[in-house]
Amino acid sequence: MPVMTRKATAQDMELKLRTALQGLKESKEQCDQLLLERGESEKEINNIIIKNTSLKRELVDISQRFQDIVHERDQLRVITDGFRDCSNLYEEALCKIRDLQDELNYANSKILNFQKEKENNLVRETSHLYNELLNCNADPHPMLTIDLTEDSLIKQNNSVKISNNKLKKYSKLNRIIKKNVTSTKSNISFFPNIFHSEKSVST
Repeated sequence: MPVMTRKATAQDMELKLRTALQGLKESKEQCDQLLLERGESEKEINNIIIKNTSLKRELVDISQRFQDIVHERDQLRVITDGFRDCSNLYEEALCKIRDLQDELNYANSKILNFQKEKENNLVRETSHLYNELLNCNADPHPMLTIDLTEDSLIKQNNSVKISNNKLKKYSKLNRIIKKNVTSTKSNISFFPNIFHSEKSVST
């Protein structure tokens, strides 16, 4: 009886030992598997750390490039605003030039009209004085020779006396003729200069 008990106990112990050995073997295999997985995980973590470091560097570079682009954008915006201001000033200058050109054309037309009116008035006044001279020459008194280039009269007959009014009329006629000639010469030299300046401004 005790022999059978010891044998059963030995078998039971052997079975437990085999079970323990099997469990130990499985635990070892699991441990090896876990160690293997841990090594692979460490490699993956290292790769992730390396990638993370690389991404951080790229992020720093991208941030720096972004700051540079923002700075360039601000500079371009300033330049664009300057161009826009210059364009507005140019348009205003063109409007002013057109207005001044219109005013210049209007002034030139007024000057020409005034000059024509002045010349017509001089012609009418000269014609009027000439008619008065003709009327004076129609009287029975002796004829007179009048020098229109000098303020003097050549008498053909010393016995003829000319009144002060007639002398004033002759002198006035002489001055008007001289003034008309001088004005015409000055206009000939003045208006081409105006038209030349106007042409230069328009170009």
